[in-house]
Amino acid sequence: MSATIDWGGPYVAIATFCDRVLLEADGTVSLIRVIDSVTVTVAGEDPPDAMPPSQLDLVLALQLRCGHARSRDDIHLELEEPSGQSQIVSRMPVTFDGSHSGVQFTISVAFVVKQEGVHWVAVRLRKADTLLTRVPLRVVYQPIQHQPQSG
Repeated sequence: MSATIDWGGPYVAIATFCDRVLLEADGTVSLIRVIDSVTVTVAGEDPPDAMPPSQLDLVLALQLRCGHARSRDDIHLELEEPSGQSQIVSRMPVTFDGSHSGVQFTISVAFVVKQEGVHWVAVRLRKADTLLTRVPLRVVYQPIQHQPQSG
């Protein structure tokens, strides 16, 4: 039996990519079209064998519960490519008040992918230098070859 270490929070309630997040008047959250895979297509008579750099515009739904955490910090979203390279793609301030409540973000994340494979977005607290979670996004390249039209 393994022991569970309770570090006091904050805790991740939701961390996922989706098309839209609806926040209802009663505080209920609805995630529309959860995304864990994206297909990049290039069509033409001679599409490249390797995926060209492609812009992705996604929404990251992030909900954290404070637990016992009482602090001000910055959340950093760090894109980790399959090659191992990484870059910060978003930063935002956050305040944890130690209550049952939490913080909720709907973050528009735009970045360029340069290769197929699983990309990870690490959610980190900057001051505490703490990894809260990692969200995977699989990128697939699909070249579509069109036959030339003869006239």
